[in-house]
Amino acid sequence: MKKLYFFIITLFTYSSLFAIKPPHDAIASSLAGSSVTYNSPFCMEYNAANLAFSPSSIALNAQNQFGIHEYTKILLIGNYSLKESAIGLSYQAENGIITNQKIAVAFAKKIQPKLACGVTINYNQFRSQNQYYQNHQIITFNAGLSYKINPKTLIGFQIENPNRSQIIVFPKENLPATIRMGMKHKLSHYISAYIDALQSSNQNLNVSVGIEIIKEQYKIRMGVNLNQIIGCGFSFKKGNILIDVGLRFHNHLGISPSLNTSYAL
Repeated sequence: MKKLYFFIITLFTYSSLFAIKPPHDAIASSLAGSSVTYNSPFCMEYNAANLAFSPSSIALNAQNQFGIHEYTKILLIGNYSLKESAIGLSYQAENGIITNQKIAVAFAKKIQPKLACGVTINYNQFRSQNQYYQNHQIITFNAGLSYKINPKTLIGFQIENPNRSQIIVFPKENLPATIRMGMKHKLSHYISAYIDALQSSNQNLNVSVGIEIIKEQYKIRMGVNLNQIIGCGFSFKKGNILIDVGLRFHNHLGISPSLNTSYAL
């Protein structure tokens, strides 16, 4: 039984090595992926346009996949907001059967007071001892929009890797393209609801919904999506320091923890 369980986990992780996966920082994890309209330093991973509405900060994320020691990721981000624009820079190191080191640069601009656009350029360096994948470097980009319909409702859109960057010449294999669309709506002063739809060129449509409850310096989040993922988590803010804890639960593969720490500049 243990061998079968390990085989399922290995197959799942191996089959998605080069997929553009939903963001899994603590906030996105706790909302089960419904984060395309969430403003935070980590938004340059799922909608860079939101950087235009996010305060300047330095942030760090550490996460694990399904309790497997070899599948860990560290993400360091810094973003700086100007009057009508913002810039972001990040470094990511992801371990697994294939290791990936990624450097990303993002730029966001307010076109109007309620409308912003953003672009992220990603340099990925893949390394593997597996002769099939070998070592490879590729450049991808993301482009997104964020629009405040009214004080209570925000919509977001991002397209990732539309050119489908090639990772293997023979047999030919490309990274998938992904489209994310989402909406945030404030149900009350203390409660916000999120819904996202994610379509990847190599996967079925995934829909996720989440809810966030705010009470003074605390936030509680919960979410669920169609990929059998349930998320939950909380945040605590003390002065300029913010800590986010997120958990993703898969009914077969188990728990994936994620931790964010950020410091407002």
